[in-house]
Amino acid sequence: MNPIKLPKSHFNSVSPCSSVVKKILTISLLLFVKVAFAQSPAQEASESSFTSLSSNPTPFYIMVELRGRDLPDSVMKFYFWEYFIDASFKSLPPTVSEVKAEKGTIFSGNIGAEIYQYTSPPISNPALLHTFFGFDYLLKDLYIFPGDTVKLLVDRDNARSYFIGKNSDTYQVQLDLARENQKALKLQNPVMFGATVQSMTKEENSKKLYEKAVANQNNDINKLIRFLGTKEDRQGYLNEIRIDLDGKVIPGYDILKTYKNTISEDQYELFLAEQIGKAFYKPLNTLNRFLIDIEGDKDAFVNQIDTLGNLNFNSNLITYAYAYQNFLLEKASVLYRSGYKSILQSFDQYPLELREILATRFLGKYFKSISNPNEYLSYAMERATLPWTNEVLNQLSQSRAVGADFIGVNLPNHTGDHVSSADWEGKIVLIDFWFTGCKACIDYYENCIKPAEEYFKDNPNVLFVSINSDRNQSIWLKSLESERYTSKHATNLFAGQEQGKELLTFYNINSYPSQLLLDKEQKILRSGSFARNPEALKEIIEEALNK
Repeated sequence: MNPIKLPKSHFNSVSPCSSVVKKILTISLLLFVKVAFAQSPAQEASESSFTSLSSNPTPFYIMVELRGRDLPDSVMKFYFWEYFIDASFKSLPPTVSEVKAEKGTIFSGNIGAEIYQYTSPPISNPALLHTFFGFDYLLKDLYIFPGDTVKLLVDRDNARSYFIGKNSDTYQVQLDLARENQKALKLQNPVMFGATVQSMTKEENSKKLYEKAVANQNNDINKLIRFLGTKEDRQGYLNEIRIDLDGKVIPGYDILKTYKNTISEDQYELFLAEQIGKAFYKPLNTLNRFLIDIEGDKDAFVNQIDTLGNLNFNSNLITYAYAYQNFLLEKASVLYRSGYKSILQSFDQYPLELREILATRFLGKYFKSISNPNEYLSYAMERATLPWTNEVLNQLSQSRAVGADFIGVNLPNHTGDHVSSADWEGKIVLIDFWFTGCKACIDYYENCIKPAEEYFKDNPNVLFVSINSDRNQSIWLKSLESERYTSKHATNLFAGQEQGKELLTFYNINSYPSQLLLDKEQKILRSGSFARNPEALKEIIEEALNK
Protein backbone atom coordinates (compact mmCIF):
# COMPACT_ATOMS: atom_id res chain seq x y z
CA MET A 1 0.00 0.00 0.00
CA ASN A 2 1.25 3.46 -0.80
CA PRO A 3 1.98 5.90 2.02
CA ILE A 4 0.08 9.18 2.15
CA LYS A 5 1.76 12.21 0.66
CA LEU A 6 0.60 15.26 2.53
CA PRO A 7 -0.48 18.08 0.23
CA LYS A 8 2.05 20.83 -0.33
CA SER A 9 -0.39 23.16 1.40
CA HIS A 10 0.49 21.33 4.60
CA PHE A 11 3.72 23.32 4.90
CA ASN A 12 5.14 26.57 3.70
CA SER A 13 7.35 26.11 0.67
CA VAL A 14 11.10 26.23 1.13
CA SER A 15 11.26 29.17 -1.23
CA PRO A 16 9.65 32.55 -0.44
CA CYS A 17 6.07 33.03 -1.58
CA SER A 18 3.66 35.93 -1.81
CA SER A 19 1.23 36.81 0.97
CA VAL A 20 -1.71 35.75 -1.25
CA VAL A 21 -0.19 32.32 -1.77
CA LYS A 22 0.52 32.05 1.95
CA LYS A 23 -3.14 32.72 2.73
CA ILE A 24 -4.19 30.00 0.29
CA LEU A 25 -1.70 27.61 1.89
CA THR A 26 -3.02 28.43 5.36
CA ILE A 27 -6.65 27.83 4.34
CA SER A 28 -5.70 24.54 2.68
CA LEU A 29 -3.75 23.48 5.76
CA LEU A 30 -6.70 24.11 8.04
CA LEU A 31 -9.02 22.15 5.77
CA PHE A 32 -6.65 19.20 5.72
CA VAL A 33 -6.05 19.34 9.46
CA LYS A 34 -9.77 19.39 10.23
CA VAL A 35 -10.02 16.06 8.46
CA ALA A 36 -7.04 14.57 10.27
CA PHE A 37 -7.72 15.87 13.79
CA ALA A 38 -11.37 16.90 13.90
CA GLN A 39 -12.81 16.99 17.42
CA SER A 40 -16.13 15.46 18.26
CA PRO A 41 -18.59 17.54 20.33
CA ALA A 42 -17.83 15.31 23.29
CA GLN A 43 -14.12 16.06 22.96
CA GLU A 44 -14.72 19.80 22.69
CA ALA A 45 -16.79 19.71 25.86
CA SER A 46 -14.30 17.73 27.89
CA GLU A 47 -10.72 16.68 27.27
CA SER A 48 -10.19 14.93 30.62
CA SER A 49 -9.75 11.50 29.02
CA PHE A 50 -10.14 9.54 25.79
CA THR A 51 -13.84 9.53 24.95
CA SER A 52 -13.74 5.75 24.50
CA LEU A 53 -12.26 4.99 27.92
CA SER A 54 -13.82 4.36 31.31
CA SER A 55 -13.08 6.70 34.21
CA ASN A 56 -12.55 3.64 36.43
CA PRO A 57 -9.00 2.26 36.19
CA THR A 58 -8.97 -1.25 34.71
CA PRO A 59 -6.05 -3.46 33.71
CA PHE A 60 -5.00 -4.55 30.24
CA TYR A 61 -4.55 -8.30 29.64
CA ILE A 62 -2.50 -10.06 26.97
CA MET A 63 -1.81 -13.74 26.34
CA VAL A 64 1.19 -14.55 24.14
CA GLU A 65 1.16 -17.95 22.44
CA LEU A 66 4.63 -18.74 21.17
CA ARG A 67 5.41 -21.56 18.77
CA GLY A 68 8.72 -22.62 17.29
CA ARG A 69 11.65 -24.95 17.56
CA ASP A 70 14.54 -24.36 19.96
CA LEU A 71 12.90 -21.47 21.79
CA PRO A 72 15.78 -19.59 23.50
CA ASP A 73 14.17 -18.71 26.80
CA SER A 74 11.39 -19.65 29.17
CA VAL A 75 10.89 -16.15 30.57
CA MET A 76 9.25 -13.18 28.87
CA LYS A 77 9.75 -9.66 30.23
CA PHE A 78 7.03 -7.01 30.09
CA TYR A 79 8.01 -3.34 30.56
CA PHE A 80 5.05 -1.12 31.48
CA TRP A 81 5.01 2.69 31.53
CA GLU A 82 1.90 4.50 32.70
CA TYR A 83 3.71 7.78 32.00
CA PHE A 84 6.65 8.04 29.66
CA ILE A 85 9.66 10.36 29.45
CA ASP A 86 12.15 8.27 27.54
CA ALA A 87 13.06 4.57 27.57
CA SER A 88 16.45 5.41 29.12
CA PHE A 89 15.09 7.87 31.72
CA LYS A 90 15.93 6.11 34.97
CA SER A 91 13.96 8.36 37.34
CA LEU A 92 10.62 7.23 35.93
CA PRO A 93 11.40 3.56 35.37
CA PRO A 94 8.98 1.04 33.93
CA THR A 95 7.29 -1.63 35.98
CA VAL A 96 9.08 -4.81 34.88
CA SER A 97 7.33 -8.18 35.10
CA GLU A 98 9.07 -11.48 34.37
CA VAL A 99 6.55 -14.08 33.25
CA LYS A 100 7.45 -17.75 33.14
CA ALA A 101 6.16 -19.97 30.36
CA GLU A 102 3.25 -22.33 30.76
CA LYS A 103 2.98 -25.33 28.48
CA GLY A 104 0.06 -25.41 26.07
CA THR A 105 -2.37 -28.31 26.38
CA ILE A 106 -4.53 -30.36 24.08
CA PHE A 107 -7.59 -29.10 25.95
CA SER A 108 -6.81 -25.48 25.04
CA GLY A 109 -5.92 -26.23 21.44
CA ASN A 110 -2.37 -24.99 21.88
CA ILE A 111 -0.37 -28.13 22.62
CA GLY A 112 3.32 -27.67 21.77
CA ALA A 113 3.18 -23.91 22.37
CA GLU A 114 4.55 -21.81 25.23
CA ILE A 115 1.99 -19.53 26.88
CA TYR A 116 2.79 -16.23 28.64
CA GLN A 117 0.06 -14.26 30.40
CA TYR A 118 0.43 -10.66 31.53
CA THR A 119 -1.97 -8.31 33.30
CA SER A 120 -1.01 -4.65 33.60
CA PRO A 121 -1.65 -2.45 36.63
CA PRO A 122 -5.06 -0.72 36.44
CA ILE A 123 -5.02 2.22 34.01
CA SER A 124 -7.45 4.99 33.02
CA ASN A 125 -5.66 6.20 29.90
CA PRO A 126 -3.33 4.82 27.22
CA ALA A 127 -0.05 3.36 28.52
CA LEU A 128 3.05 1.93 26.85
CA LEU A 129 4.21 -1.68 26.83
CA HIS A 130 7.43 -3.31 25.66
CA THR A 131 7.73 -7.09 25.50
CA PHE A 132 11.18 -8.64 25.53
CA PHE A 133 11.91 -12.31 24.75
CA GLY A 134 15.40 -13.75 24.64
CA PHE A 135 17.56 -11.08 23.06
CA ASP A 136 14.85 -9.38 21.02
CA TYR A 137 11.84 -7.13 21.39
CA LEU A 138 8.66 -9.00 20.64
CA LEU A 139 6.60 -5.80 20.96
CA LYS A 140 7.93 -2.28 21.28
CA ASP A 141 6.13 1.00 21.98
CA LEU A 142 2.76 -0.75 22.02
CA TYR A 143 -0.09 1.47 23.18
CA ILE A 144 -2.36 -0.44 25.53
CA PHE A 145 -5.83 0.64 26.65
CA PRO A 146 -7.89 0.07 29.82
CA GLY A 147 -9.93 -3.13 29.92
CA ASP A 148 -8.66 -4.53 26.61
CA THR A 149 -8.02 -8.28 26.30
CA VAL A 150 -6.00 -9.67 23.40
CA LYS A 151 -3.99 -12.68 22.35
CA LEU A 152 -0.77 -12.48 20.34
CA LEU A 153 0.06 -15.54 18.24
CA VAL A 154 3.74 -15.82 17.34
CA ASP A 155 4.97 -18.50 14.95
CA ARG A 156 8.76 -18.15 14.96
CA ASP A 157 9.33 -20.93 12.43
CA ASN A 158 7.20 -19.20 9.80
CA ALA A 159 8.03 -15.63 10.89
CA ARG A 160 4.39 -14.72 11.52
CA SER A 161 2.69 -12.84 14.32
CA TYR A 162 -0.83 -11.49 14.66
CA PHE A 163 -3.41 -10.50 17.27
CA ILE A 164 -6.79 -12.12 17.82
CA GLY A 165 -9.66 -11.26 20.14
CA LYS A 166 -12.38 -8.66 20.51
CA ASN A 167 -9.88 -5.78 20.74
CA SER A 168 -7.38 -7.23 18.28
CA ASP A 169 -7.63 -4.49 15.62
CA THR A 170 -6.39 -1.85 18.09
CA TYR A 171 -3.15 -3.83 18.40
CA GLN A 172 -2.85 -5.38 14.95
CA VAL A 173 -2.85 -1.93 13.38
CA GLN A 174 0.13 -0.98 15.55
CA LEU A 175 1.97 -4.11 14.44
CA ASP A 176 1.20 -3.32 10.79
CA LEU A 177 2.30 0.31 11.15
CA ALA A 178 5.56 -0.72 12.84
CA ARG A 179 6.35 -2.98 9.88
CA GLU A 180 5.52 -0.20 7.43
CA ASN A 181 7.79 2.21 9.30
CA GLN A 182 10.61 -0.32 9.15
CA LYS A 183 10.01 -0.81 5.44
CA ALA A 184 10.08 2.95 4.81
CA LEU A 185 13.37 3.17 6.70
CA LYS A 186 14.92 0.43 4.58
CA LEU A 187 13.86 2.20 1.37
CA GLN A 188 16.03 5.20 2.27
CA ASN A 189 19.65 5.45 1.22
CA PRO A 190 21.99 4.93 4.18
CA VAL A 191 24.21 7.93 4.87
CA MET A 192 27.47 8.40 6.76
CA PHE A 193 28.38 11.86 7.98
CA GLY A 194 32.00 12.89 8.38
CA ALA A 195 33.44 10.33 5.96
CA THR A 196 34.33 10.19 2.26
CA VAL A 197 34.72 7.31 -0.14
CA GLN A 198 38.47 7.88 -0.10
CA SER A 199 38.76 7.79 3.69
CA MET A 200 36.65 4.63 3.97
CA THR A 201 38.37 2.64 1.19
CA LYS A 202 42.05 3.06 2.05
CA GLU A 203 42.44 -0.63 2.85
CA GLU A 204 42.34 -3.02 -0.08
CA ASN A 205 39.59 -5.17 1.43
CA SER A 206 37.37 -2.13 2.09
CA LYS A 207 37.96 -0.94 -1.46
CA LYS A 208 36.86 -4.29 -2.89
CA LEU A 209 33.74 -4.37 -0.72
CA TYR A 210 32.80 -0.85 -1.84
CA GLU A 211 33.33 -1.71 -5.52
CA LYS A 212 31.13 -4.78 -5.07
CA ALA A 213 28.42 -2.63 -3.43
CA VAL A 214 28.58 -0.19 -6.37
CA ALA A 215 28.22 -3.04 -8.86
CA ASN A 216 25.27 -4.56 -6.98
CA GLN A 217 23.38 -1.37 -6.19
CA ASN A 218 19.73 -1.24 -7.12
CA ASN A 219 17.62 1.78 -6.22
CA ASP A 220 14.67 -0.42 -5.29
CA ILE A 221 16.22 -3.17 -3.21
CA ASN A 222 19.96 -2.65 -2.75
CA LYS A 223 20.95 0.83 -1.67
CA LEU A 224 24.44 2.31 -1.84
CA ILE A 225 25.68 4.23 1.15
CA ARG A 226 26.04 7.95 0.69
CA PHE A 227 29.10 9.63 2.19
CA LEU A 228 28.70 13.17 3.49
CA GLY A 229 32.26 14.06 4.36
CA THR A 230 32.41 17.61 3.02
CA LYS A 231 30.39 20.70 3.72
CA GLU A 232 29.12 20.74 0.14
CA ASP A 233 27.92 17.13 0.45
CA ARG A 234 26.07 17.93 3.68
CA GLN A 235 24.51 21.08 2.25
CA GLY A 236 23.17 19.16 -0.73
CA TYR A 237 21.71 16.48 1.51
CA LEU A 238 20.15 18.98 3.92
CA ASN A 239 18.52 20.85 1.04
CA GLU A 240 17.01 17.56 -0.14
CA ILE A 241 15.56 17.02 3.34
CA ARG A 242 14.00 20.49 3.32
CA ILE A 243 12.41 19.88 -0.07
CA ASP A 244 11.11 16.52 1.15
CA LEU A 245 9.45 18.21 4.14
CA ASP A 246 7.36 20.23 1.68
CA GLY A 247 4.87 17.47 0.90
CA LYS A 248 6.06 14.92 3.45
CA VAL A 249 5.25 11.26 2.89
CA ILE A 250 3.65 9.64 5.94
CA PRO A 251 4.25 5.86 5.91
CA GLY A 252 1.35 3.58 6.68
CA TYR A 253 -1.51 6.04 6.14
CA ASP A 254 -3.36 3.73 3.75
CA ILE A 255 -2.99 0.88 6.23
CA LEU A 256 -4.31 3.02 9.07
CA LYS A 257 -7.36 4.01 7.00
CA THR A 258 -8.40 0.37 6.65
CA TYR A 259 -8.86 0.23 10.43
CA LYS A 260 -10.81 3.47 10.75
CA ASN A 261 -14.17 1.76 11.27
CA THR A 262 -12.89 -0.94 13.62
CA ILE A 263 -11.01 1.17 16.18
CA SER A 264 -12.22 4.22 18.10
CA GLU A 265 -11.90 7.71 16.66
CA ASP A 266 -9.51 8.66 19.46
CA GLN A 267 -7.28 5.68 18.76
CA TYR A 268 -7.29 6.42 15.04
CA GLU A 269 -6.20 10.01 15.65
CA LEU A 270 -3.59 8.96 18.21
CA PHE A 271 -2.00 6.52 15.78
CA LEU A 272 -2.10 9.10 12.98
CA ALA A 273 -0.40 11.68 15.22
CA GLU A 274 2.28 9.10 16.06
CA GLN A 275 2.93 8.35 12.38
CA ILE A 276 3.27 12.05 11.61
CA GLY A 277 5.60 12.54 14.57
CA LYS A 278 7.84 9.66 13.51
CA ALA A 279 7.95 10.87 9.90
CA PHE A 280 9.00 14.41 10.89
CA TYR A 281 11.34 13.65 13.79
CA LYS A 282 14.24 12.07 11.93
CA PRO A 283 14.67 14.75 9.22
CA LEU A 284 14.34 17.48 11.85
CA ASN A 285 16.95 15.76 14.00
CA THR A 286 19.34 15.68 11.04
CA LEU A 287 18.76 19.36 10.30
CA ASN A 288 19.34 20.14 13.98
CA ARG A 289 22.64 18.24 14.11
CA PHE A 290 24.04 20.08 11.09
CA LEU A 291 22.36 23.44 11.48
CA ILE A 292 25.61 25.24 10.76
CA ASP A 293 25.60 23.85 7.21
CA ILE A 294 22.13 25.18 6.31
CA GLU A 295 22.52 27.63 3.45
CA GLY A 296 20.22 30.15 1.82
CA ASP A 297 17.54 32.43 3.25
CA LYS A 298 17.54 31.91 7.03
CA ASP A 299 14.09 33.51 7.42
CA ALA A 300 12.64 31.09 4.87
CA PHE A 301 14.17 28.16 6.73
CA VAL A 302 12.89 29.31 10.13
CA ASN A 303 9.44 29.96 8.68
CA GLN A 304 9.36 26.48 7.14
CA ILE A 305 10.22 24.81 10.46
CA ASP A 306 7.96 27.04 12.56
CA THR A 307 4.87 26.16 10.52
CA LEU A 308 5.76 22.48 10.24
CA GLY A 309 3.06 20.22 11.64
CA ASN A 310 1.03 22.99 13.30
CA LEU A 311 -2.06 20.81 13.48
CA ASN A 312 -5.43 21.67 14.96
CA PHE A 313 -5.16 18.63 17.19
CA ASN A 314 -7.08 17.52 20.24
CA SER A 315 -4.60 18.66 22.88
CA ASN A 316 -5.58 15.86 25.27
CA LEU A 317 -4.82 13.30 22.58
CA ILE A 318 -1.32 14.70 22.04
CA THR A 319 -0.54 14.34 25.77
CA TYR A 320 -0.32 10.59 25.03
CA ALA A 321 1.31 10.80 21.57
CA TYR A 322 4.95 10.41 22.56
CA ALA A 323 6.41 10.28 19.04
CA TYR A 324 4.51 13.44 18.13
CA GLN A 325 5.83 15.07 21.32
CA ASN A 326 9.38 14.08 20.31
CA PHE A 327 8.79 15.90 17.03
CA LEU A 328 7.57 19.01 18.89
CA LEU A 329 10.64 18.93 21.16
CA GLU A 330 12.99 18.61 18.18
CA LYS A 331 11.19 21.42 16.38
CA ALA A 332 11.57 23.66 19.43
CA SER A 333 15.28 22.83 19.57
CA VAL A 334 15.82 23.73 15.89
CA LEU A 335 14.04 27.07 16.32
CA TYR A 336 16.06 27.83 19.45
CA ARG A 337 19.40 26.98 17.87
CA SER A 338 18.42 29.08 14.83
CA GLY A 339 18.05 32.09 17.14
CA TYR A 340 14.33 32.43 16.34
CA LYS A 341 12.68 31.73 19.68
CA SER A 342 13.53 30.16 23.00
CA ILE A 343 12.49 26.63 23.96
CA LEU A 344 10.06 28.08 26.49
CA GLN A 345 8.48 30.39 23.90
CA SER A 346 7.81 27.33 21.73
CA PHE A 347 6.16 25.56 24.67
CA ASP A 348 4.00 28.59 25.52
CA GLN A 349 1.97 28.24 22.31
CA TYR A 350 0.50 24.91 23.44
CA PRO A 351 -2.40 24.21 25.85
CA LEU A 352 -1.54 24.00 29.55
CA GLU A 353 -1.36 20.23 30.07
CA LEU A 354 0.62 19.62 26.89
CA ARG A 355 2.95 22.49 27.81
CA GLU A 356 3.54 20.90 31.22
CA ILE A 357 4.30 17.48 29.73
CA LEU A 358 6.63 18.88 27.05
CA ALA A 359 8.59 20.85 29.65
CA THR A 360 8.89 17.78 31.88
CA ARG A 361 9.99 15.50 29.04
CA PHE A 362 12.48 18.11 27.83
CA LEU A 363 14.08 18.29 31.27
CA GLY A 364 14.01 14.54 31.68
CA LYS A 365 15.84 14.00 28.39
CA TYR A 366 18.22 16.99 28.33
CA PHE A 367 18.68 18.18 31.92
CA LYS A 368 22.39 17.42 32.06
CA SER A 369 23.21 19.00 28.71
CA ILE A 370 21.48 22.39 29.01
CA SER A 371 23.45 25.36 30.35
CA ASN A 372 20.65 26.88 32.46
CA PRO A 373 18.65 23.93 33.85
CA ASN A 374 17.31 25.90 36.83
CA GLU A 375 15.46 28.31 34.50
CA TYR A 376 13.69 25.43 32.78
CA LEU A 377 13.08 23.67 36.07
CA SER A 378 11.40 26.76 37.55
CA TYR A 379 9.25 27.14 34.41
CA ALA A 380 8.12 23.51 34.59
CA MET A 381 7.52 23.42 38.36
CA GLU A 382 5.38 26.57 38.24
CA ARG A 383 3.10 24.85 35.71
CA ALA A 384 3.13 21.30 37.11
CA THR A 385 -0.32 20.06 38.09
CA LEU A 386 -0.06 16.33 37.36
CA PRO A 387 1.23 14.01 40.10
CA TRP A 388 3.71 12.24 37.82
CA THR A 389 5.25 15.44 36.40
CA ASN A 390 5.62 16.79 39.94
CA GLU A 391 7.38 13.57 40.93
CA VAL A 392 9.84 13.80 38.04
CA LEU A 393 10.55 17.51 38.53
CA ASN A 394 11.02 17.18 42.29
CA GLN A 395 13.45 14.32 41.79
CA LEU A 396 15.42 16.32 39.21
CA SER A 397 15.48 19.31 41.55
CA GLN A 398 16.70 17.28 44.52
CA SER A 399 19.33 15.32 42.62
CA ARG A 400 20.81 18.00 40.41
CA ALA A 401 20.21 21.19 42.35
CA VAL A 402 23.31 23.16 43.31
CA GLY A 403 23.89 22.70 47.04
CA ALA A 404 22.13 19.33 47.29
CA ASP A 405 23.97 16.63 49.23
CA PHE A 406 25.68 13.94 47.16
CA ILE A 407 23.98 10.63 48.01
CA GLY A 408 27.29 8.82 48.42
CA VAL A 409 28.71 5.64 46.89
CA ASN A 410 30.49 2.49 47.96
CA LEU A 411 31.74 0.81 44.80
CA PRO A 412 34.53 -1.61 43.84
CA ASN A 413 37.75 -0.46 42.25
CA HIS A 414 39.94 -2.42 39.81
CA THR A 415 41.34 -4.61 42.60
CA GLY A 416 37.89 -5.46 43.97
CA ASP A 417 38.26 -3.29 47.07
CA HIS A 418 35.27 -1.09 47.84
CA VAL A 419 35.80 2.67 47.89
CA SER A 420 33.51 4.93 49.91
CA SER A 421 32.81 8.52 48.92
CA ALA A 422 33.06 9.42 52.61
CA ASP A 423 36.83 9.42 52.06
CA TRP A 424 36.53 12.25 49.56
CA GLU A 425 35.45 14.91 52.05
CA GLY A 426 37.65 18.00 51.97
CA LYS A 427 38.39 17.62 48.26
CA ILE A 428 36.92 19.05 45.08
CA VAL A 429 35.69 15.96 43.22
CA LEU A 430 35.01 15.69 39.50
CA ILE A 431 32.99 12.55 38.73
CA ASP A 432 32.92 11.34 35.14
CA PHE A 433 30.39 8.64 34.09
CA TRP A 434 31.21 6.55 31.01
CA PHE A 435 30.82 3.17 29.32
CA THR A 436 32.99 1.15 26.95
CA GLY A 437 32.36 1.95 23.30
CA CYS A 438 31.24 5.54 23.92
CA LYS A 439 33.24 7.68 21.48
CA ALA A 440 32.03 10.90 23.09
CA CYS A 441 33.38 9.58 26.41
CA ILE A 442 36.80 9.02 24.82
CA ASP A 443 36.77 12.49 23.28
CA TYR A 444 35.78 14.19 26.53
CA TYR A 445 38.48 12.39 28.48
CA GLU A 446 41.21 13.11 25.91
CA ASN A 447 40.26 16.74 25.26
CA CYS A 448 39.13 17.91 28.71
CA ILE A 449 39.72 15.59 31.66
CA LYS A 450 43.22 14.40 30.76
CA PRO A 451 44.69 17.94 30.44
CA ALA A 452 42.90 19.03 33.62
CA GLU A 453 44.11 15.96 35.48
CA GLU A 454 47.69 16.72 34.42
CA TYR A 455 47.28 20.34 35.50
CA PHE A 456 46.05 19.43 39.03
CA LYS A 457 48.18 16.29 39.51
CA ASP A 458 50.15 17.83 42.40
CA ASN A 459 47.11 19.30 44.16
CA PRO A 460 45.92 16.94 46.93
CA ASN A 461 42.61 18.82 47.18
CA VAL A 462 41.43 17.81 43.70
CA LEU A 463 40.22 14.29 42.97
CA PHE A 464 39.19 12.83 39.63
CA VAL A 465 36.71 9.94 39.92
CA SER A 466 35.81 7.74 36.95
CA ILE A 467 32.62 5.64 37.26
CA ASN A 468 31.89 3.00 34.64
CA SER A 469 28.47 1.43 33.94
CA ASP A 470 29.41 -1.54 31.71
CA ARG A 471 27.34 -4.70 32.17
CA ASN A 472 30.46 -6.85 32.20
CA GLN A 473 33.24 -6.11 34.67
CA SER A 474 35.91 -7.79 32.53
CA ILE A 475 35.16 -5.37 29.68
CA TRP A 476 35.61 -2.46 32.10
CA LEU A 477 38.96 -3.81 33.30
CA LYS A 478 40.14 -4.16 29.70
CA SER A 479 39.08 -0.56 28.99
CA LEU A 480 41.03 0.61 32.04
CA GLU A 481 44.15 -0.98 30.60
CA SER A 482 43.70 0.93 27.34
CA GLU A 483 43.64 4.30 29.18
CA ARG A 484 41.38 5.69 26.44
CA TYR A 485 38.54 6.57 28.84
CA THR A 486 40.39 7.31 32.05
CA SER A 487 43.84 7.21 33.62
CA LYS A 488 45.34 4.99 36.28
CA HIS A 489 45.81 8.09 38.43
CA ALA A 490 42.04 8.57 38.78
CA THR A 491 39.84 6.76 41.29
CA ASN A 492 38.29 4.20 38.96
CA LEU A 493 35.05 2.58 40.14
CA PHE A 494 32.65 0.04 38.66
CA ALA A 495 28.87 0.72 38.81
CA GLY A 496 27.66 -1.99 36.44
CA GLN A 497 25.86 -5.27 37.18
CA GLU A 498 23.34 -3.57 39.51
CA GLN A 499 26.09 -2.38 41.89
CA GLY A 500 25.59 1.29 41.08
CA LYS A 501 21.91 1.17 40.12
CA GLU A 502 20.83 3.51 42.93
CA LEU A 503 23.49 6.08 41.99
CA LEU A 504 22.75 5.97 38.24
CA THR A 505 19.00 6.12 38.83
CA PHE A 506 19.09 8.95 41.35
CA TYR A 507 21.21 11.17 39.11
CA ASN A 508 19.40 10.00 35.96
CA ILE A 509 22.60 9.03 34.17
CA ASN A 510 21.01 8.06 30.86
CA SER A 511 23.41 9.64 28.38
CA TYR A 512 27.18 9.69 28.31
CA PRO A 513 29.57 11.17 29.14
CA SER A 514 27.99 12.80 32.19
CA GLN A 515 29.67 14.67 35.03
CA LEU A 516 29.09 15.92 38.55
CA LEU A 517 31.29 18.36 40.47
CA LEU A 518 31.28 18.12 44.26
CA ASP A 519 32.53 20.73 46.69
CA LYS A 520 34.63 19.99 49.78
CA GLU A 521 31.49 19.21 51.81
CA GLN A 522 30.26 16.75 49.18
CA LYS A 523 27.46 18.95 47.92
CA ILE A 524 26.57 19.30 44.24
CA LEU A 525 28.48 22.24 42.90
CA ARG A 526 27.78 21.76 39.23
CA SER A 527 25.83 19.41 36.99
CA GLY A 528 24.30 19.51 33.57
CA SER A 529 26.36 21.08 30.79
CA PHE A 530 30.08 20.98 31.62
CA ALA A 531 32.87 22.88 29.96
CA ARG A 532 33.87 21.30 26.67
CA ASN A 533 37.46 22.53 26.58
CA PRO A 534 40.31 22.01 29.07
CA GLU A 535 40.81 25.66 29.96
CA ALA A 536 37.16 26.12 30.90
CA LEU A 537 37.23 22.93 33.00
CA LYS A 538 40.37 24.08 34.81
CA GLU A 539 38.69 27.42 35.52
CA ILE A 540 35.60 25.70 36.99
CA ILE A 541 37.76 23.59 39.31
CA GLU A 542 39.89 26.60 40.33
CA GLU A 543 36.72 28.53 41.24
CA ALA A 544 35.56 25.59 43.36
CA LEU A 545 38.91 25.46 45.18
CA ASN A 546 38.74 29.16 46.00
CA LYS A 547 35.25 29.10 47.48
